[in-house]
Amino acid sequence: VASFEVHVSRAGWLRIYFDDVVLSGDAPLGSGALLRITAFEDGAVQELERHEVVQWRSTSAYFNGSDVLVEILSHPRTGASRLKLGHVTAGLAPEQDYSQCGASDDRILSTDPRAARLLPIGCTGWLIDDCSHCLITAGHCSAGGFSVVQFNVPLSSSGGSLNHPPPEDQYAVDQSSHQFSNNGVGNDWGYFGAFPNSITNLTPAQAQGAFFTLEAPPTFNASHTNRITGYGVDSTPSTHNQVQQTHVGPWFSLSGTWLQYQTDTAGGNSGSPVIHEQSGVAIGVH
Repeated sequence: VASFEVHVSRAGWLRIYFDDVVLSGDAPLGSGALLRITAFEDGAVQELERHEVVQWRSTSAYFNGSDVLVEILSHPRTGASRLKLGHVTAGLAPEQDYSQCGASDDRILSTDPRAARLLPIGCTGWLIDDCSHCLITAGHCSAGGFSVVQFNVPLSSSGGSLNHPPPEDQYAVDQSSHQFSNNGVGNDWGYFGAFPNSITNLTPAQAQGAFFTLEAPPTFNASHTNRITGYGVDSTPSTHNQVQQTHVGPWFSLSGTWLQYQTDTAGGNSGSPVIHEQSGVAIGVH
């Protein structure tokens, strides 16, 4: 019943923000109208019912390319629907911000299903073993703001611009669940949940099939190592920019709630799990 295209020249990706969404009908009875967004570049599709528009806070998932089609699909005689475009964010390659240990960046690509990219802040989050399998990140990431959780992130473009997984691997953050402390090293953590995916109806943990065991650090042992897995920036090569990478380095100290380790990271690794390599459990937040 309505459609329009959104185009931003030379954009690597788009996200749509709506000022007004009214979808007619009754979704539980099967007569609810749908908001549908389709990417021209790769054919990715997101369909949202009325309650899912609320969960996504009147925004879309992230779509690859510079063009998307926005549509309303309605059942006959269910009333009027309305849609107003607010604004669009578009992706460019970010500045590089490294925090490497040593002369070389020794991170390698990884595929840990428990770790996610958080946008738009550009941090890392990870699933844990609480009753609802919620997620952990850093408090300063929580304070900066994020609304979308992405798993199974593809390589970035040759220029470093982010590429996005299909909407099936993107989740809206439940902002009412968000708790965090942004008080510096040793007290910098965030905890939150995400709504089930609007396409698969699966929670992140159900879809990923894995989560971290979260434990207090064991007694310090200088012969042990810690792994950091997350979505840091990178330009060597640019296709690794803000995709999942990992590195293991020596554990240097444990003092109260402070962990020190010599592990390569970069901007975007904030919120990553500190993984005790010998036991495989998560013992801190990077």
